[in-house]
Amino acid sequence: MPGSNDTANVTVAGTYAITLDANANLETLALGGAVSGVQTLQASGFTLVATNAAVNLGGILGLTSSTLAGAILVNQGTIQVSGGASTINVDNFTNLATLSVEAGTLQLQGAQNVLEPSGTLSVGLDSPTDYGTFDLPGNATLTGTLEVRLNNGYVPAPGSSFVVLSCGSAIAGSFTNFNYVPPVVIWRPIYGSNALTLVAYPPISLFGTNVAINVAGTPLQQATLITATNLNVPLHNWTPVATNTFDVTRFLSFTNGVNSSNPAQFFALQPTYTIGGTISGLTPGDVVILSDNGGDDLMVTTNGSFTFATPLPYGSRYIVTSGISSEGAFCVVTNKTGTIGTSNITSVVVTCSPIHECKSGFDPATCHAMEVAGCTNVGTISSPVWDCNDIARDWLEFTGPNGTGCSLHSVYGGNCNSAGVLLLGR
Repeated sequence: MPGSNDTANVTVAGTYAITLDANANLETLALGGAVSGVQTLQASGFTLVATNAAVNLGGILGLTSSTLAGAILVNQGTIQVSGGASTINVDNFTNLATLSVEAGTLQLQGAQNVLEPSGTLSVGLDSPTDYGTFDLPGNATLTGTLEVRLNNGYVPAPGSSFVVLSCGSAIAGSFTNFNYVPPVVIWRPIYGSNALTLVAYPPISLFGTNVAINVAGTPLQQATLITATNLNVPLHNWTPVATNTFDVTRFLSFTNGVNSSNPAQFFALQPTYTIGGTISGLTPGDVVILSDNGGDDLMVTTNGSFTFATPLPYGSRYIVTSGISSEGAFCVVTNKTGTIGTSNITSVVVTCSPIHECKSGFDPATCHAMEVAGCTNVGTISSPVWDCNDIARDWLEFTGPNGTGCSLHSVYGGNCNSAGVLLLGR
């Protein structure tokens, strides 16, 4: 009923699509068949009765003190409550998209309420006493995203708390993502036995001889708390206190003792990021030791992704090198050096190749290393050079078994093995 300003009760049977705009003013919509494609409806004191009907909502349904009742309701759009107490009381309700309560309460009363991982429960906060809440007296397992929206410029004071979700029985499950709009408050969601409470935390607080530092950030991102008594000291010379990880709610807290004899003590938080990449070309039995900045050794035995154990703070330099490897592999590192920015490094590439045996001569295009019979043919060793892995290697001049002059890069230092064979690699 686009454009209708009249109050009406509508009963429709059969399978159909319904299109209602913001001017539609319905008190009761009774459905006797399958419904899909609801586009826009703003309803106050509205009742949707879907007897033996499946309602597939793909648009926006705005409710104020309204009721949705019936057999099946699937939300793939937005159901938005802007005030009063609204109820979804269907036998089978599934939320795939957004349930939003800007003000008032939305109660899910049905026998089966399914919150899918793709769905979002959103609450609006306008003041300490005016905010949206969800009431789940029946069964519901929490998952998906909880969104918190601050409306009309409201910013809660530290210590403020809001019970945004309550359950008739114990809470099951938990949200897997949290979205704060705008991100100006350090929120800590606290799960109780039958309620979820949002608490606004202060950035810093003192109690006794301890200081608590609370931060909002990226989930699962590591950060290091550093401290100094002189602001003129460069950050890289501050003392690390502890390293911790932001939890899934985007919250991170540090507690540290304060030395009262210091005239002042300063704290800063350094985000840290991991260094890693991919390795390929390994064959069963190969072992490669990778290093970052000459340490943090990582043993790799299979192809795929790798990550060093020690994260580095923003602005740090990293250099990845391939050190010791088994006699079956020769590895080259590319994208090996850089500066830590604001994300994990995943672009390091390690390419390994098998060491070929070329006892009757060698082809520089295919042999990464070779065994040359007859160590007596080895010439003088030239001055050391740096290879692509920043490891000093010797270059050997020798005459191959077929009389061809060659210059090779020695993987094993140019030593003869017990069989009198010199192990070389380019």
